[in-house]
Amino acid sequence: MAKMKLAAVSMVSIPDKTANLEKMLSYVDKAADQGTNLIAFPELCLPGLHPAFNMVSALPPASAYWFEAAEYVPEGPSVQSLIDKAKERDIYITWTMVERDSQFRNKTYNCAVLVGPEGFVGKYRKCHQPGTERLYLQRGNEIPVFDTKLGKIGLMICFDRVWAEFSRCLKLQGAEIIVAMSAWPGDIRGDMTTHGVELFMNAAFMNAYTNSVVMVDCCACSPDGIQTVMEGLELGHSSIRDTTGRPLAMTGWDEEMCIAEVDPIASMDSTYASQGLTGNDYIRDLRPDLYLPIYENYAK
Repeated sequence: MAKMKLAAVSMVSIPDKTANLEKMLSYVDKAADQGTNLIAFPELCLPGLHPAFNMVSALPPASAYWFEAAEYVPEGPSVQSLIDKAKERDIYITWTMVERDSQFRNKTYNCAVLVGPEGFVGKYRKCHQPGTERLYLQRGNEIPVFDTKLGKIGLMICFDRVWAEFSRCLKLQGAEIIVAMSAWPGDIRGDMTTHGVELFMNAAFMNAYTNSVVMVDCCACSPDGIQTVMEGLELGHSSIRDTTGRPLAMTGWDEEMCIAEVDPIASMDSTYASQGLTGNDYIRDLRPDLYLPIYENYAK
């Protein structure tokens, strides 16, 4: 496929899975009406963030809510509803949710799901967990890339974005599009002292630029300007970026959807051509012969 339309939704989600699902389905219809080929939703948008959840202490109400909100993937009813919508509207949809382990009911994961016109495409379980998240949810141990009609798509969730190795592993497996879904704590509006938004957007730029991939970067939006993860901090700023890291479309603090048209292969080829002129190629000039011995020694 050549040019395609990609959408990222900055969405307010609440601890009401039914209400969140209805909103997601509505956004899918709005995106499909504009000819969008893929739409991405933020981290944990399906179950929503529980008011008791925070990054510095583990509280039973949040744990209990997420456990009850968990579903099997792809058998769960919400997943099936989104599969039906993807088939109906001929669109790819990706989001994150709490997945219940099919073998061990007590294990749950922060799971990104990708569905499309062909049905269930695949899932990715979040590997890097900040703060207390590891006390609520299990971590994943695989970094998959999925073949689709749009090309090869890699998924990452929030904290994954700060590890350069993660996006590089997606690229080295052929990813042309990386979809990053987050509930990233930003800044108090108008006050950049915490640098949350700067770090968030800089990571998006670097992941796209150093790997020559298109980035669909999706972040949750704060209800009424206050979010539940860190009191007083806000969320937002989803974007679509080309392979140079340049934003083609972006949202702000408020709930909204941004859409951009891009040809990932043409963008990639243009980037490689310009890098060749300057002698810089961040894939060709990798030195795994230097890196691997250090990693192998660190892992001992």
